[in-house]
Amino acid sequence: MVGCLRYALCALRYLSAVVQEGGTWEDASLHSLALTRCLKAVTTRRREIMAVDGTYNLTMTTPMGPQQAKLTLKSDGNSLSGIYENMMGPQEFSGGTVDGNRCAWNTIATTPMGPIDLKITAAVDGDRISGQAVAPFGIMTFEGSKAKG
Repeated sequence: MVGCLRYALCALRYLSAVVQEGGTWEDASLHSLALTRCLKAVTTRRREIMAVDGTYNLTMTTPMGPQQAKLTLKSDGNSLSGIYENMMGPQEFSGGTVDGNRCAWNTIATTPMGPIDLKITAAVDGDRISGQAVAPFGIMTFEGSKAKG
């Protein structure tokens, strides 16, 4: 991304020089097209990084049947933190990672069966989230949507 920003500044300087030196519009338009693509890539990447942020209402498939929960995700660059709330109360986590619309984190969940180590991965698509939690006894899947309001 930093390379794209450097290129964008360089391309702007070049376009100014092309116009000042009487260069052709073809020269300027080729570089303008490259600049436009680069800026689009930068803004798209920024949106992807923030794509996971928000509060989601989840349904998780567990050995005890479907369970409702609330998940709040907050990214800071490629780092992820948040709060998972189920019938046992809220549990904060940090140390997760974000890559575009995908995220991952580890946590110890408080459950009626006792504490359980979980390795969680998720993907956000618009207002929807889905993923899985790998536990010592197997894989639990979840899905949900952004909370309104």
